[in-house]
Amino acid sequence: MSPSPPDIFPLARRRLRRRGAIRLVLGLLLVAVALVDLLDLTPMLSGESPLRLWFLALLGGLYLVSQGVLRVAAAAGAEIRLEAEQVCFPPGIATFRGRAVAYGDIELLLAQRRRGQGRVIVGTRARVHVVDALDIGGISTLKRFHDQLRAHIAASGAGPAHLERVDKGLAVTRRLMGRRARATELILLVLIAAYIAEIALDAIGPFSLMGGEPLALIRLGAIVPWLVIGEGEWFRLVTGTVLHAGLVHIYVNGMALLALGGLLERLIGGYRLVIVYVFSALVGSVCSAFVSGGWLSVGASGAVFGLLGAFGVLQFRHGARLPPGIAQSRRWWLFILGINLGLPVVLPMIDVWAHVGGFVGGALAAGILLASPAAIRPDRAPPFAVQAVGMALVGLAAAGLALGVDYTRSADRWMAAELRSAIEQPGVEPDVLNLMAWTLVIDPDAPSHMLELAHDAAGEAITRAPADVRIWDTRATALYRLGRHDEAIAEERRVLAAEPVDYYATQLLRFVEAARAARRPPSEGPLIGPGLAGEGAAGPIAGRPEIEGDIMTWRSLSGHARSGGGAGDPPGDVVLFAALRIGGVARGVIRTRFAWDGTNGYRASRGEGPEPPEGGTIVPLILDRPLTGDTKETNDWRFWGAVEAVTDLP
Repeated sequence: MSPSPPDIFPLARRRLRRRGAIRLVLGLLLVAVALVDLLDLTPMLSGESPLRLWFLALLGGLYLVSQGVLRVAAAAGAEIRLEAEQVCFPPGIATFRGRAVAYGDIELLLAQRRRGQGRVIVGTRARVHVVDALDIGGISTLKRFHDQLRAHIAASGAGPAHLERVDKGLAVTRRLMGRRARATELILLVLIAAYIAEIALDAIGPFSLMGGEPLALIRLGAIVPWLVIGEGEWFRLVTGTVLHAGLVHIYVNGMALLALGGLLERLIGGYRLVIVYVFSALVGSVCSAFVSGGWLSVGASGAVFGLLGAFGVLQFRHGARLPPGIAQSRRWWLFILGINLGLPVVLPMIDVWAHVGGFVGGALAAGILLASPAAIRPDRAPPFAVQAVGMALVGLAAAGLALGVDYTRSADRWMAAELRSAIEQPGVEPDVLNLMAWTLVIDPDAPSHMLELAHDAAGEAITRAPADVRIWDTRATALYRLGRHDEAIAEERRVLAAEPVDYYATQLLRFVEAARAARRPPSEGPLIGPGLAGEGAAGPIAGRPEIEGDIMTWRSLSGHARSGGGAGDPPGDVVLFAALRIGGVARGVIRTRFAWDGTNGYRASRGEGPEPPEGGTIVPLILDRPLTGDTKETNDWRFWGAVEAVTDLP
């Protein structure tokens, strides 16, 4: 008797090709963007950015390309065949190559339908094949495929008994996944409550994707190694794991917690889940504080990686006992671990050691808790010892959170001492000191004693990194906030001479304007710098500079600044910093190095740089002798546009 012909289900070739082509084009575009950025051909996607956009584009592009190739391959394969002892999937249905699956190897057969769409999931221990209704010709065809696949399983050598086992396994999986994961939900509520507190206390903006105010996060209990180790603030090992640095951070961790935590809790029970979670969080925090070398860390990522480690141990030890569809393939594990190994490239601020510590901690906890097969019977109450350990860890976490709340309420008393501790700790990086100081100097409500500490922190950072002009700018800003305007101006002039950019020019502008406003009686003339003041130059200066084409002249300056030369010597050069105002608003800064023209005035030729807007009024701000680096040429004038973000600083 000849075998019956196979049932054939043609695929929607045109639709598959169209979807595949769209994904291929989008994927190739993203890969091109990634390569352009990787080669640093565009400053917008610079690889130096905190989010390495080139890596994200590369990952997204490669994923879309693979999906496009799968769909084009499926369109070429054209059909799914139900044969006597196996179902033959064409290339593109879960794999790049066509694959035959024996009916006896099928462990999961699930039909899903929602809102006019549907799919059939066919799972083996090695992989999952998904047949979408739109790829096979619609819901009615999908239903016929599902029914005939069941009929073929029953009629095959595997027989009706195997189909019954598949149905029973599916019923177990559905019953298991229908349970509420209450412990997971409670942990997620704690994370959300902590995030709301961060927003309320200005540690994070309500719509901030990534970031956070460092001092505010420290006040709320972030993990800071020198405070944990040097000051004995051990509660931070707990509080740091409930804080997050933006919407992306809490969303990723929250979704991973719901997926992994919910699955584990349904498999091993709430007590064991809590033990794994809290223990992993603590081990990750210890690794962050003692090993990572970072200066501040927040997030539940260590605990989430602990759940991943525990799930790996569960599958390794009891994979054969898990319900269908729960155990993951080797390919899935390689993908998940590969993505997480690549994440530090995308997000350099990731605390890798917290992830590693959490993963190892979760695996260790699971190795002890899941030694017996009885551990994966969540319908049974766990042994008393497991309950006791779980309650003890919950109590420890609650105590840490309570100490953190108490610290936050009285943090104003402690912040000065902790900033002083950071200054005195030789291991604290100058970038960290600068960031803490800068956070204070741009806080409009910072009291004077904290501004003094910010000044001291910046000064200590300068001793550790004297060539970093950013730190000099921070100290100049601290001096400005303290009302020591002359010192702030002198320091910012050195910063601008070392790095002549718009940002520092705008800083100098606002420092000078504050100094002019503070003078009594107020004067419209420029401030006289120490170089000229020491030569006896004083008194008001009449008139203003004038720009004539590429020449700036200031004839009325001649009688004021000629004292720079000795008897018979030509007058010395002078440098003028002036604001260019349009409609009463400062639009930029002009720095001019005037040289005596030999007859009746001072002149400066046009230098390099952007053109100043026309129609403005030049308002002299500072007049002084030049510093080294004030100009590249003997005679020139240069314009910098005002940076609005700087003018808005306190």
